[in-house]
Amino acid sequence: MKNIVSTLLILFCAITGIAQSLSINSDGSTANPSAMLDVKSTSKGLLIPRLTSAQRIAISGPAIGLEVYDADLNQFYFYNGSSWTSVAYGANANNFWTLSGGNIYNNTGTNVGIGAVVPLAKLTVEGTDDAGPQDLFKLSKVNYGSTIFYQYYTDAGNWGTKMRGSSGPAPGFLFNMVNARFGIGTSAPAANLDVIGTVKITDGSQGLNKVFISDANGLGSWVSLSAASVNAWGLTGNSGTVDGTNFIGTTDNIPFNILVN
Repeated sequence: MKNIVSTLLILFCAITGIAQSLSINSDGSTANPSAMLDVKSTSKGLLIPRLTSAQRIAISGPAIGLEVYDADLNQFYFYNGSSWTSVAYGANANNFWTLSGGNIYNNTGTNVGIGAVVPLAKLTVEGTDDAGPQDLFKLSKVNYGSTIFYQYYTDAGNWGTKMRGSSGPAPGFLFNMVNARFGIGTSAPAANLDVIGTVKITDGSQGLNKVFISDANGLGSWVSLSAASVNAWGLTGNSGTVDGTNFIGTTDNIPFNILVN
């Protein structure tokens, strides 16, 4: 045992006093002179300390450049003099994202910006309004080869939001934010609401042979033909008439004409 210790001491002194570099390999090659430790292998790796996140953070007075492997986050970290930084993301990222199984999420609880320096929502996407035609945000389904939802910009007079189904019209609906026009089944709405196709409106009072009318405030509802035709006479007669009140005629001193073909 004494002989082994003596041999190791002699070897250590020789290395520190003469070579100033230590080479660990199986082929007898010398260490690179620019390295204090030169490890070479074709079948093994370098295993650095593996710590939990709590253990890494608890290291007292870490030296600049100190590197560990965070076993909780499955990432290498180094100390840059003021904070621990993920090797995978570099000095400017500070590991704002966490990989969990097959998912990745923002672990700061703050807003995320794409093209936005100061994001105002959980996800803020901004583009330049003078960069020509571009899609600012898009959701697509690869299997159908079509865009499901996107916010577009063509020019200063034509930008908004589009959505379509996998086999429906392109777009299924469009909202042009410049002129506040909403189109369903059309990419060029000509009115505030432009619908190409059938329209269904239900409020619980809809029914056969009813008409949709509005009140003085523009609120619509379904009513029967008799209720809608307050000043009209039906082809099959009217009920609820009052003698001297309900009549067929004019009230403006203009002749009442009945025409036949």
